[in-house]
Amino acid sequence: MTIIKKQLYSEKTLWYQWINHVSDLAKNEGFDTLIIKGERALNSSSANPGHVIDYIINLR
Repeated sequence: MTIIKKQLYSEKTLWYQWINHVSDLAKNEGFDTLIIKGERALNSSSANPGHVIDYIINLR
């Protein structure tokens, strides 16, 4: 169980690092807003297949 928690934490950390990096790039290019949309594959064996994410990040 501990290994799974560490793996999930690592993935989450990588996800937030990626969002911060992309946000910085967009802000440096003059964008005011960053929209990230995605959908988990319907045939995914993970939790919540078909789950939609929709993040709106204010860069100002």
